[in-house]
Amino acid sequence: MTARWDRLSPFNTALEPKLDAPLICDVTLRDGEQTIDAAFDVDEKVAVLGRLEAAGVARAQVGFTSSPTDREAVRRARAAGNEMELELLCVAVSERWREEIDESIAAGADVIQMLVRGSDDLLDAMGITREFVLERLHDTVSYAVQAGAPRVSAGPSFVTVADLAFLEEIYRVAEEAGAGELVINDTLGVARPDAMAFLVSRLRERFSAGIRVHCHNDFGLALACALAAWQAGAAAVDVAVAGLGERAGNVPLDEMAMALELLYGAPSSVRSEQLVELATSVAGILRMPIHPNKPIVGRNCFAQKIEMHVRYSTAHPDLFEPFPPESVGAERHFDIGKGSGPFAVGAKIAALGLPELGDAQLAEAVKWVNARAEETKRAISDEDLSGYVRAHA
Repeated sequence: MTARWDRLSPFNTALEPKLDAPLICDVTLRDGEQTIDAAFDVDEKVAVLGRLEAAGVARAQVGFTSSPTDREAVRRARAAGNEMELELLCVAVSERWREEIDESIAAGADVIQMLVRGSDDLLDAMGITREFVLERLHDTVSYAVQAGAPRVSAGPSFVTVADLAFLEEIYRVAEEAGAGELVINDTLGVARPDAMAFLVSRLRERFSAGIRVHCHNDFGLALACALAAWQAGAAAVDVAVAGLGERAGNVPLDEMAMALELLYGAPSSVRSEQLVELATSVAGILRMPIHPNKPIVGRNCFAQKIEMHVRYSTAHPDLFEPFPPESVGAERHFDIGKGSGPFAVGAKIAALGLPELGDAQLAEAVKWVNARAEETKRAISDEDLSGYVRAHA
Protein backbone atom coordinates (compact mmCIF):
# COMPACT_ATOMS: atom_id res chain seq x y z
CA MET A 1 0.00 0.00 0.00
CA THR A 2 1.38 3.39 -0.97
CA ALA A 3 -0.32 5.57 1.64
CA ARG A 4 -2.89 5.53 4.41
CA TRP A 5 -4.78 7.85 6.71
CA ASP A 6 -4.78 7.63 10.47
CA ARG A 7 -8.58 7.50 10.37
CA LEU A 8 -9.14 3.87 11.37
CA SER A 9 -11.16 3.16 14.47
CA PRO A 10 -9.06 2.95 17.64
CA PHE A 11 -11.53 0.34 18.87
CA ASN A 12 -10.05 -2.10 16.37
CA THR A 13 -7.09 -2.53 18.70
CA ALA A 14 -9.34 -4.58 20.96
CA LEU A 15 -8.89 -7.37 18.40
CA GLU A 16 -5.31 -8.11 19.47
CA PRO A 17 -3.39 -10.34 19.25
CA LYS A 18 -2.83 -9.92 15.52
CA LEU A 19 -2.84 -12.94 13.21
CA ASP A 20 -0.93 -13.70 10.04
CA ALA A 21 -2.97 -13.09 6.90
CA PRO A 22 -4.57 -16.12 5.26
CA LEU A 23 -3.59 -17.48 1.88
CA ILE A 24 -5.69 -15.66 -0.72
CA CYS A 25 -7.21 -18.08 -3.24
CA ASP A 26 -8.89 -16.33 -6.15
CA VAL A 27 -11.79 -18.21 -7.75
CA THR A 28 -12.82 -15.60 -10.33
CA LEU A 29 -12.10 -17.93 -13.24
CA ARG A 30 -14.17 -20.81 -11.81
CA ASP A 31 -16.93 -19.68 -9.44
CA GLY A 32 -16.75 -16.16 -10.89
CA GLU A 33 -17.46 -17.63 -14.31
CA GLN A 34 -20.64 -19.13 -12.84
CA THR A 35 -21.99 -15.57 -12.59
CA ILE A 36 -24.92 -15.10 -14.95
CA ASP A 37 -23.58 -13.68 -18.27
CA ALA A 38 -19.92 -14.36 -17.34
CA ALA A 39 -17.69 -16.39 -19.68
CA PHE A 40 -13.94 -16.44 -20.33
CA ASP A 41 -12.14 -17.99 -23.28
CA VAL A 42 -8.66 -19.49 -22.89
CA ASP A 43 -6.79 -16.33 -23.82
CA GLU A 44 -8.88 -14.29 -21.41
CA LYS A 45 -8.22 -16.73 -18.57
CA VAL A 46 -4.50 -16.52 -19.21
CA ALA A 47 -4.70 -12.72 -19.27
CA VAL A 48 -6.61 -12.60 -15.99
CA LEU A 49 -4.10 -14.98 -14.42
CA GLY A 50 -1.35 -12.59 -15.45
CA ARG A 51 -3.14 -9.68 -13.81
CA LEU A 52 -3.81 -11.70 -10.66
CA GLU A 53 -0.15 -12.64 -10.42
CA ALA A 54 0.91 -9.02 -10.94
CA ALA A 55 -1.47 -8.02 -8.15
CA GLY A 56 0.21 -10.45 -5.77
CA VAL A 57 -2.55 -13.05 -5.50
CA ALA A 58 -1.03 -16.29 -4.25
CA ARG A 59 -3.34 -18.90 -5.78
CA ALA A 60 -5.96 -18.97 -8.53
CA GLN A 61 -8.57 -21.60 -9.25
CA VAL A 62 -8.59 -21.71 -13.04
CA GLY A 63 -11.58 -24.00 -13.51
CA PHE A 64 -12.46 -27.68 -13.59
CA THR A 65 -10.29 -30.75 -14.18
CA SER A 66 -13.01 -31.95 -16.56
CA SER A 67 -12.61 -28.95 -18.89
CA PRO A 68 -10.01 -29.19 -21.68
CA THR A 69 -10.29 -25.41 -21.99
CA ASP A 70 -9.40 -24.89 -18.32
CA ARG A 71 -6.50 -27.34 -18.50
CA GLU A 72 -5.26 -25.52 -21.59
CA ALA A 73 -5.44 -22.22 -19.71
CA VAL A 74 -3.19 -23.70 -17.01
CA ARG A 75 -0.79 -24.99 -19.65
CA ARG A 76 -0.59 -21.66 -21.46
CA ALA A 77 -0.18 -19.71 -18.23
CA ARG A 78 2.73 -21.94 -17.29
CA ALA A 79 4.27 -21.49 -20.75
CA ALA A 80 3.93 -17.73 -20.31
CA GLY A 81 5.96 -17.91 -17.09
CA ASN A 82 3.12 -17.54 -14.58
CA GLU A 83 4.42 -18.71 -11.18
CA MET A 84 1.22 -18.54 -9.13
CA GLU A 85 -0.26 -21.63 -7.56
CA LEU A 86 -2.80 -22.77 -10.15
CA GLU A 87 -5.69 -24.96 -9.06
CA LEU A 88 -8.28 -27.09 -10.82
CA LEU A 89 -11.44 -28.40 -9.19
CA CYS A 90 -12.32 -32.07 -9.61
CA VAL A 91 -15.98 -32.99 -9.13
CA ALA A 92 -15.34 -36.46 -7.75
CA VAL A 93 -18.50 -38.06 -9.18
CA SER A 94 -17.03 -37.73 -12.67
CA GLU A 95 -16.54 -41.09 -14.39
CA ARG A 96 -13.24 -39.85 -15.90
CA TRP A 97 -11.74 -38.66 -12.63
CA ARG A 98 -8.47 -40.59 -13.08
CA GLU A 99 -7.87 -39.19 -16.56
CA GLU A 100 -8.87 -35.71 -15.40
CA ILE A 101 -6.38 -35.79 -12.54
CA ASP A 102 -3.57 -37.08 -14.76
CA GLU A 103 -4.25 -34.49 -17.46
CA SER A 104 -4.48 -31.67 -14.93
CA ILE A 105 -1.17 -32.55 -13.33
CA ALA A 106 0.41 -32.82 -16.78
CA ALA A 107 -0.94 -29.36 -17.64
CA GLY A 108 0.91 -27.88 -14.67
CA ALA A 109 -1.75 -27.57 -11.96
CA ASP A 110 -0.21 -27.13 -8.51
CA VAL A 111 -3.41 -27.89 -6.60
CA ILE A 112 -6.14 -30.41 -7.30
CA GLN A 113 -9.23 -29.87 -5.19
CA MET A 114 -11.61 -32.77 -4.74
CA LEU A 115 -15.27 -31.83 -4.39
CA VAL A 116 -17.90 -34.24 -3.07
CA ARG A 117 -21.44 -33.61 -1.86
CA GLY A 118 -22.14 -33.22 1.84
CA SER A 119 -25.88 -32.58 2.11
CA ASP A 120 -28.12 -35.64 2.53
CA ASP A 121 -30.89 -33.86 0.62
CA LEU A 122 -28.61 -33.39 -2.36
CA LEU A 123 -27.30 -36.94 -2.15
CA ASP A 124 -30.87 -38.22 -2.19
CA ALA A 125 -31.68 -36.05 -5.21
CA MET A 126 -28.60 -37.38 -7.03
CA GLY A 127 -29.21 -40.99 -6.03
CA ILE A 128 -25.88 -41.18 -4.21
CA THR A 129 -25.21 -42.79 -0.85
CA ARG A 130 -22.95 -41.62 1.95
CA GLU A 131 -20.87 -44.75 1.45
CA PHE A 132 -20.28 -43.87 -2.19
CA VAL A 133 -19.17 -40.35 -1.22
CA LEU A 134 -16.63 -41.61 1.30
CA GLU A 135 -15.28 -44.30 -1.01
CA ARG A 136 -14.98 -42.00 -4.01
CA LEU A 137 -13.33 -39.26 -1.94
CA HIS A 138 -10.76 -41.71 -0.60
CA ASP A 139 -10.04 -43.01 -4.09
CA THR A 140 -9.71 -39.62 -5.76
CA VAL A 141 -7.57 -38.02 -3.07
CA SER A 142 -5.22 -40.97 -2.71
CA TYR A 143 -4.91 -41.27 -6.49
CA ALA A 144 -4.04 -37.60 -6.88
CA VAL A 145 -1.41 -37.85 -4.16
CA GLN A 146 0.13 -40.95 -5.74
CA ALA A 147 -0.05 -39.40 -9.21
CA GLY A 148 2.19 -36.57 -8.03
CA ALA A 149 -0.15 -33.64 -7.50
CA PRO A 150 1.93 -31.08 -5.58
CA ARG A 151 -1.03 -30.27 -3.32
CA VAL A 152 -4.38 -31.93 -2.80
CA SER A 153 -7.32 -30.10 -1.29
CA ALA A 154 -10.69 -31.65 -0.48
CA GLY A 155 -14.10 -30.93 0.96
CA PRO A 156 -17.83 -31.29 0.47
CA SER A 157 -20.28 -28.75 -0.91
CA PHE A 158 -23.29 -27.61 1.14
CA VAL A 159 -21.29 -27.95 4.35
CA THR A 160 -23.39 -25.50 6.34
CA VAL A 161 -26.62 -27.48 5.80
CA ALA A 162 -25.08 -30.94 6.27
CA ASP A 163 -24.95 -33.37 9.19
CA LEU A 164 -21.94 -32.58 11.38
CA ALA A 165 -21.05 -36.20 12.11
CA PHE A 166 -21.06 -37.04 8.38
CA LEU A 167 -18.99 -33.95 7.63
CA GLU A 168 -16.35 -35.01 10.13
CA GLU A 169 -16.27 -38.47 8.53
CA ILE A 170 -15.75 -36.85 5.12
CA TYR A 171 -12.87 -34.74 6.39
CA ARG A 172 -11.35 -37.71 8.22
CA VAL A 173 -11.33 -39.78 5.03
CA ALA A 174 -9.86 -36.86 3.06
CA GLU A 175 -7.03 -36.28 5.51
CA GLU A 176 -6.20 -39.95 5.87
CA ALA A 177 -6.07 -40.27 2.08
CA GLY A 178 -3.51 -37.47 1.94
CA ALA A 179 -5.36 -34.16 1.55
CA GLY A 180 -3.32 -31.34 3.04
CA GLU A 181 -6.17 -28.83 2.99
CA LEU A 182 -9.79 -29.25 4.09
CA VAL A 183 -12.37 -26.93 2.55
CA ILE A 184 -15.52 -25.61 4.23
CA ASN A 185 -17.94 -24.64 1.45
CA ASP A 186 -20.88 -22.48 2.51
CA THR A 187 -22.47 -23.22 -0.85
CA LEU A 188 -25.77 -21.50 -0.08
CA GLY A 189 -24.32 -18.57 1.87
CA VAL A 190 -26.55 -19.37 4.84
CA ALA A 191 -24.05 -19.50 7.72
CA ARG A 192 -23.60 -16.71 10.25
CA PRO A 193 -20.04 -15.54 10.94
CA ASP A 194 -20.05 -17.22 14.36
CA ALA A 195 -21.22 -20.47 12.74
CA MET A 196 -18.28 -20.37 10.33
CA ALA A 197 -15.95 -19.73 13.26
CA PHE A 198 -17.45 -22.72 15.07
CA LEU A 199 -16.91 -25.03 12.09
CA VAL A 200 -13.30 -23.90 11.65
CA SER A 201 -12.56 -24.35 15.34
CA ARG A 202 -14.20 -27.77 15.32
CA LEU A 203 -12.13 -29.00 12.40
CA ARG A 204 -8.92 -27.58 13.83
CA GLU A 205 -9.52 -29.53 17.01
CA ARG A 206 -9.87 -32.79 15.10
CA PHE A 207 -7.58 -32.54 12.08
CA SER A 208 -4.06 -31.36 11.36
CA ALA A 209 -4.62 -30.32 7.73
CA GLY A 210 -5.03 -26.63 6.98
CA ILE A 211 -8.57 -25.25 6.82
CA ARG A 212 -9.84 -23.23 3.86
CA VAL A 213 -13.21 -21.50 3.56
CA HIS A 214 -15.39 -20.71 0.57
CA CYS A 215 -18.22 -18.31 1.45
CA HIS A 216 -21.14 -17.10 -0.65
CA ASN A 217 -22.75 -13.71 -0.25
CA ASP A 218 -26.48 -14.46 -0.32
CA PHE A 219 -27.07 -12.57 2.95
CA GLY A 220 -24.30 -10.04 2.34
CA LEU A 221 -22.15 -11.75 4.99
CA ALA A 222 -19.51 -13.49 2.89
CA LEU A 223 -16.71 -11.13 3.94
CA ALA A 224 -17.78 -11.23 7.60
CA CYS A 225 -17.93 -15.03 7.49
CA ALA A 226 -14.50 -15.27 5.88
CA LEU A 227 -12.95 -12.92 8.43
CA ALA A 228 -14.58 -14.81 11.31
CA ALA A 229 -13.29 -18.09 9.87
CA TRP A 230 -9.78 -16.65 9.56
CA GLN A 231 -9.85 -15.39 13.15
CA ALA A 232 -10.88 -18.88 14.22
CA GLY A 233 -7.85 -20.34 12.46
CA ALA A 234 -8.64 -20.81 8.77
CA ALA A 235 -5.39 -20.73 6.83
CA ALA A 236 -6.87 -19.91 3.42
CA VAL A 237 -9.84 -17.94 2.06
CA ASP A 238 -11.49 -18.05 -1.36
CA VAL A 239 -12.19 -14.68 -2.97
CA ALA A 240 -13.22 -13.34 -6.38
CA VAL A 241 -12.52 -10.08 -8.18
CA ALA A 242 -15.28 -7.59 -7.33
CA GLY A 243 -17.17 -10.39 -5.57
CA LEU A 244 -18.12 -12.24 -8.76
CA GLY A 245 -19.70 -15.66 -8.39
CA GLU A 246 -22.84 -17.73 -8.50
CA ARG A 247 -26.04 -15.95 -7.36
CA ALA A 248 -24.93 -13.10 -5.06
CA GLY A 249 -21.27 -13.94 -5.52
CA ASN A 250 -18.26 -14.68 -3.34
CA VAL A 251 -16.01 -12.81 -0.93
CA PRO A 252 -14.68 -9.80 -2.87
CA LEU A 253 -10.91 -9.93 -3.28
CA ASP A 254 -10.58 -6.17 -2.90
CA GLU A 255 -12.60 -6.00 0.33
CA MET A 256 -10.79 -8.96 1.88
CA ALA A 257 -7.35 -7.55 1.11
CA MET A 258 -8.11 -4.08 2.44
CA ALA A 259 -9.92 -5.32 5.55
CA LEU A 260 -7.00 -7.58 6.42
CA GLU A 261 -4.42 -4.85 5.93
CA LEU A 262 -6.13 -1.85 7.46
CA LEU A 263 -8.73 -3.14 9.90
CA TYR A 264 -6.79 -6.13 11.20
CA GLY A 265 -3.17 -5.14 10.62
CA ALA A 266 -2.51 -8.36 8.70
CA PRO A 267 -1.41 -7.40 5.18
CA SER A 268 -1.79 -10.17 2.63
CA SER A 269 0.34 -10.73 -0.45
CA VAL A 270 -2.09 -8.64 -2.52
CA ARG A 271 -0.73 -5.37 -3.95
CA SER A 272 -3.60 -3.09 -3.06
CA GLU A 273 -2.63 -0.29 -5.43
CA GLN A 274 -3.59 -2.58 -8.33
CA LEU A 275 -7.08 -3.47 -7.09
CA VAL A 276 -9.04 -0.95 -9.17
CA GLU A 277 -7.12 -1.80 -12.34
CA LEU A 278 -7.64 -5.52 -11.73
CA ALA A 279 -11.38 -5.14 -11.18
CA THR A 280 -11.73 -2.81 -14.17
CA SER A 281 -9.86 -5.18 -16.47
CA VAL A 282 -11.96 -8.21 -15.48
CA ALA A 283 -15.17 -6.19 -15.81
CA GLY A 284 -14.02 -5.07 -19.24
CA ILE A 285 -13.40 -8.63 -20.40
CA LEU A 286 -16.85 -9.68 -19.20
CA ARG A 287 -18.53 -6.48 -20.44
CA MET A 288 -20.03 -6.28 -17.00
CA PRO A 289 -20.16 -2.93 -15.18
CA ILE A 290 -18.91 -2.53 -11.62
CA HIS A 291 -21.64 -1.07 -9.42
CA PRO A 292 -20.59 2.52 -8.61
CA ASN A 293 -21.18 1.94 -4.89
CA LYS A 294 -19.15 -1.29 -4.83
CA PRO A 295 -16.76 -0.95 -1.85
CA ILE A 296 -13.08 -0.33 -2.62
CA VAL A 297 -13.27 -0.35 -6.45
CA GLY A 298 -16.58 1.38 -7.26
CA ARG A 299 -16.49 4.80 -8.89
CA ASN A 300 -18.30 6.44 -5.97
CA CYS A 301 -15.86 5.27 -3.28
CA PHE A 302 -13.87 8.49 -3.48
CA ALA A 303 -16.56 10.85 -4.77
CA GLN A 304 -18.52 13.59 -3.03
CA LYS A 305 -21.45 15.83 -4.03
CA ILE A 306 -22.93 17.15 -0.75
CA GLU A 307 -21.96 20.79 -0.19
CA MET A 308 -20.26 20.41 3.18
CA HIS A 309 -18.45 17.24 2.16
CA VAL A 310 -17.11 18.80 -1.02
CA ARG A 311 -16.03 21.92 0.85
CA TYR A 312 -14.12 20.15 3.60
CA SER A 313 -12.85 17.14 1.66
CA THR A 314 -11.21 19.49 -0.83
CA ALA A 315 -8.87 20.73 1.89
CA HIS A 316 -8.95 17.71 4.22
CA PRO A 317 -9.78 14.56 2.25
CA ASP A 318 -8.84 12.32 5.16
CA LEU A 319 -11.94 13.56 7.01
CA PHE A 320 -14.24 11.77 4.58
CA GLU A 321 -12.15 8.84 3.27
CA PRO A 322 -11.06 5.78 5.25
CA PHE A 323 -7.93 5.45 3.09
CA PRO A 324 -6.43 7.42 0.18
CA PRO A 325 -7.68 6.58 -3.31
CA GLU A 326 -4.17 6.02 -4.64
CA SER A 327 -3.71 3.16 -2.18
CA VAL A 328 -6.07 1.07 -4.34
CA GLY A 329 -5.28 2.72 -7.68
CA ALA A 330 -8.32 5.02 -7.69
CA GLU A 331 -8.72 8.79 -8.09
CA ARG A 332 -10.63 11.31 -5.99
CA HIS A 333 -13.35 13.33 -7.70
CA PHE A 334 -16.55 15.17 -6.98
CA ASP A 335 -19.79 15.50 -8.87
CA ILE A 336 -22.72 17.84 -8.41
CA GLY A 337 -26.34 16.91 -7.90
CA LYS A 338 -29.02 16.90 -5.22
CA GLY A 339 -27.44 18.47 -2.13
CA SER A 340 -24.75 20.44 -3.92
CA GLY A 341 -24.47 24.12 -3.00
CA PRO A 342 -22.59 27.17 -4.27
CA PHE A 343 -19.15 25.94 -3.23
CA ALA A 344 -19.53 22.58 -4.99
CA VAL A 345 -21.18 24.02 -8.10
CA GLY A 346 -18.67 26.87 -8.33
CA ALA A 347 -15.76 24.46 -7.90
CA LYS A 348 -17.12 22.23 -10.66
CA ILE A 349 -17.55 25.20 -12.97
CA ALA A 350 -13.95 26.26 -12.30
CA ALA A 351 -12.65 22.68 -12.78
CA LEU A 352 -14.29 22.56 -16.20
CA GLY A 353 -12.77 25.91 -17.19
CA LEU A 354 -16.19 27.48 -17.67
CA PRO A 355 -16.96 31.21 -17.30
CA GLU A 356 -17.25 32.30 -13.69
CA LEU A 357 -20.75 33.17 -12.52
CA GLY A 358 -21.70 36.07 -10.30
CA ASP A 359 -23.31 35.41 -6.92
CA ALA A 360 -26.86 35.75 -8.21
CA GLN A 361 -26.14 33.64 -11.28
CA LEU A 362 -24.45 30.98 -9.12
CA ALA A 363 -27.47 30.87 -6.81
CA GLU A 364 -29.70 30.23 -9.81
CA ALA A 365 -27.28 27.59 -11.05
CA VAL A 366 -27.52 25.80 -7.71
CA LYS A 367 -31.32 25.79 -7.97
CA TRP A 368 -31.09 24.39 -11.49
CA VAL A 369 -28.60 21.69 -10.44
CA ASN A 370 -30.81 20.45 -7.62
CA ALA A 371 -34.00 20.55 -9.69
CA ARG A 372 -32.31 18.82 -12.62
CA ALA A 373 -30.93 16.09 -10.34
CA GLU A 374 -34.40 15.47 -8.89
CA GLU A 375 -35.83 15.22 -12.37
CA THR A 376 -33.20 12.91 -13.88
CA LYS A 377 -32.27 10.99 -10.71
CA ARG A 378 -28.66 11.45 -11.75
CA ALA A 379 -25.67 13.64 -11.03
CA ILE A 380 -25.29 16.54 -13.45
CA SER A 381 -23.11 15.62 -16.39
CA ASP A 382 -20.25 17.89 -17.45
CA GLU A 383 -22.00 18.42 -20.76
CA ASP A 384 -25.27 19.53 -19.16
CA LEU A 385 -23.50 21.90 -16.77
CA SER A 386 -21.42 23.35 -19.58
CA GLY A 387 -24.53 23.98 -21.65
CA TYR A 388 -26.30 25.66 -18.73
CA VAL A 389 -23.37 27.91 -17.81
CA ARG A 390 -22.73 29.04 -21.39
CA ALA A 391 -26.40 29.86 -21.78
CA HIS A 392 -26.55 31.90 -18.55
CA ALA A 393 -23.09 33.44 -18.14
